[in-house]
Amino acid sequence: MSVSEAAIDPAALKKISAGNMKFTNDIYQAVSKKDGNVFISPFSVEVVLALAYMGAKGNTANEIASALGLPAEKEVTQAGFRALMEGIQNMDLVTLDVANKVYTMQNYKILEEFNEVADKSFFAGAQELDFSNGEASRKVINSWVEEKTRNKIQNLIPSGLLTSLTRLVLVNALYFKGTWIHKFNEKNTKPDKFYVNGNDFKMVPMMTQKDNFGYLESDELDAKILKMQYRSSQDLSMVVILPNKIDGISELESKLAKTDLSKLVQHMARPEVIVTFPKFKLEETTDFDDILKQVGLVTMYDAKNADFSGISGKNDLFVSKVLQKAFIEVNEEGTEAAAAT
Repeated sequence: MSVSEAAIDPAALKKISAGNMKFTNDIYQAVSKKDGNVFISPFSVEVVLALAYMGAKGNTANEIASALGLPAEKEVTQAGFRALMEGIQNMDLVTLDVANKVYTMQNYKILEEFNEVADKSFFAGAQELDFSNGEASRKVINSWVEEKTRNKIQNLIPSGLLTSLTRLVLVNALYFKGTWIHKFNEKNTKPDKFYVNGNDFKMVPMMTQKDNFGYLESDELDAKILKMQYRSSQDLSMVVILPNKIDGISELESKLAKTDLSKLVQHMARPEVIVTFPKFKLEETTDFDDILKQVGLVTMYDAKNADFSGISGKNDLFVSKVLQKAFIEVNEEGTEAAAAT
């Protein structure tokens, strides 16, 4: 099956979407063990790993496929991601951009088959850099990320990360800006308590409005679920889950691991709801290495046993670092968000 033939298979996109739900849940369970806010983009990580999967073989490929919930047939994964990338390009009334890039060491040969998959299924361009000049190389990559994320993600690659031993850098950058169907009136935004646990709270600006929203009171999660839609012909929305107990976040996280959230969202009614929601901005840098190992991605980090021979034809590649920066701002108008991995 060629890439172009596979791209028309709608079942492929469904399999990729199901895998994304699994990977997101598993990643969240691993990340949520730390204290404080958790803000990551599992999708951005998934795209980079899926691209690497296209060149992985043996146990390396099996672990990536299992963790990401990808089909065993790589042609189906290719088709799914191509359909996904094409669908993203057809969004209206919102800005949603996903860009991928393959940076290689000068004169390091990449197999034509891998380049073709990267180009046709992930829309990933390729560029050679002299990684022995790490500072100049990171500036090139960081500038590309800044351009693709409207300057929301800066300095993704830190100084000292790229060396003469670096052979390949796979990068994903995404940017989103959407306007609420039901905007909040700025005049109603006032300071109020936001509880971070059962006892501690912070005073934050809270937005308030009354309108018809997707809403569900879930006995299964012991929580309320709210769906706030963005203005678009596609069904784009922010889904918010609020535990009924003021100190119930840990219990909710445990229950989410066993719950198919997509099915719950499908059964929402649209009653009139009074929504009080924080106005906020978050920026986070996450080192994903330990997190990915927790969800079963071990071999790809092993210099002796990693097998990415489908990328270069040689067994000389392994993953040394997976790093992400993410940004989100939610206000009365809507949401602006970006991430790069």
